[in-house]
Amino acid sequence: MNRSPLKNTPLLMCVVAALAIFTFPADAAPVFQDRHAQINSPIDVQVPVPGCSVNQIVRLQGTIRSRFVFFFFGKPVVSDVVAEVHVMPGGYLVASGTPSFVAHGVTNERISARFLNGQGTATFPGSFKFEERGVRFKIQYTAHVTFTLPANVSVNYDNFTAVCD
Repeated sequence: MNRSPLKNTPLLMCVVAALAIFTFPADAAPVFQDRHAQINSPIDVQVPVPGCSVNQIVRLQGTIRSRFVFFFFGKPVVSDVVAEVHVMPGGYLVASGTPSFVAHGVTNERISARFLNGQGTATFPGSFKFEERGVRFKIQYTAHVTFTLPANVSVNYDNFTAVCD
């Protein structure tokens, strides 16, 4: 049985077209290069700690270290950013009072922001744990992250409150 190769051509063209449709989406957003950043934010705030066997105002001093890995998305213009954020005490973050407390703990967040006029923002909660001589409490905070094109990031912290742990 001798078949002409031209009889299979329409079938072959349909298979190739179907594969092209399913393997190359026309509207895929390209990932712009990933960026890494570390920001060390000096901190010096006073936080009342009612209860928790502390019952005083503690002064939170030191550095908060934020590490970012972020990715930009968009076509043809960057419109979104997704970031992995790790917030931790930088070196020696202390809540001074009687006694003094050293901070522990890491806040890990995955955040995203949509750009408007070249800027995107995201907000997330976090906390640090403090423990000394059986006294335990947490200081909670709110982190505000701002992404600015082409590839800048800044972070601010506020709303510090203490809760017994």
